[in-house]
Amino acid sequence: MTKIEYYYKDIRKRQHSNMDTSILIQQTANESIQKYFKTMLEQNEKQMYTIKISNLREHDIDNKVLWCNDCNKPLLRKNSIFCICIDCGLEMRDEADHCFASNDFDKSICYSSSTLRIKGFTREARAQNNRLMGCTSAMRDTKKQKILAFLQSKIFQIRPGADTIPQHIINDVADTYSYLQIKEKLVKRAGGLEGVLSALLYNSCIEHNIPRKPHTITEIMGVSGVYLSMGDKVLRTYACNPTISLPNGYGSDDAFINQYFEKLNINKYDKYKPFITELIEETQLEKIPIKDNNTRPTTRIAGALFILVEELGLEITRDDVARECSISKSTITRYINLVNTYKNKKEIADLFAKYFTKD
Repeated sequence: MTKIEYYYKDIRKRQHSNMDTSILIQQTANESIQKYFKTMLEQNEKQMYTIKISNLREHDIDNKVLWCNDCNKPLLRKNSIFCICIDCGLEMRDEADHCFASNDFDKSICYSSSTLRIKGFTREARAQNNRLMGCTSAMRDTKKQKILAFLQSKIFQIRPGADTIPQHIINDVADTYSYLQIKEKLVKRAGGLEGVLSALLYNSCIEHNIPRKPHTITEIMGVSGVYLSMGDKVLRTYACNPTISLPNGYGSDDAFINQYFEKLNINKYDKYKPFITELIEETQLEKIPIKDNNTRPTTRIAGALFILVEELGLEITRDDVARECSISKSTITRYINLVNTYKNKKEIADLFAKYFTKD
């Protein structure tokens, strides 16, 4: 194909509306291109276009000819920034001329190292472009990597011996948040970002049956519990979205019991785990007047666990239980004293006899 030149006359210079406003084309062009330039003239966006193209690939570097990645056709250069595909009618922006920074976030949606799709002038092109700009895999991967790096920086700061977060949960959280960023246009900064991520970590841990206490999550993220609560409220607004899974509750008692048994290295006494569960159930049925009627299950579990330790005569102190369960010693003591007060009640006495009767 030889060089093609399109000359367009400025319609604003025409004095009468009945004069010919057709585009002077030296050689027949694609219909979508004709339609495009006719529209441009009608909208008075430019006074005159003189666009030259060449299909000589060997001179691409010298002539700065760009090519459409979809239809492999040359791009018409409209100005120093914008180019137009002669076949599909898509307008593209020259990334090099537009001076993208090396760490520019939107670079993830570039088709190649030199062009960025902006908008289309055919119905199909616009639809395709909207899909690409709305949620590309490259964009989502880049956003996910940024969130992963942020979460990892928090995880690495955890003190030795403290509860950590498994990697697969971190991956799930990063994937979910990147989805919310792109599809739901959720953008948070500073404390808002950390609050939403904290809520995602907390709920994801519950969903995977390895729950962590809110205090543990906020300690990892370096925020107060207020931010976690705010983040959870934000997530609840997207609860109707099937992609976002937000379990209700604090996490199963069994999951916490398993964690504490492992931390205290008493897994060989697994057969006594039902005792803790039944003791908690009985104390709730007996309506033992605990100071805070909404005491978190971890407090009840830690208290019941120490009662079990005492009954078995294990060399584990109350301080050990408080440290491994991340609960204050005074809270555990208060719960134990209240349970002991009602220990002579028939239901609770029968429970102790069931598990600790000496033959």
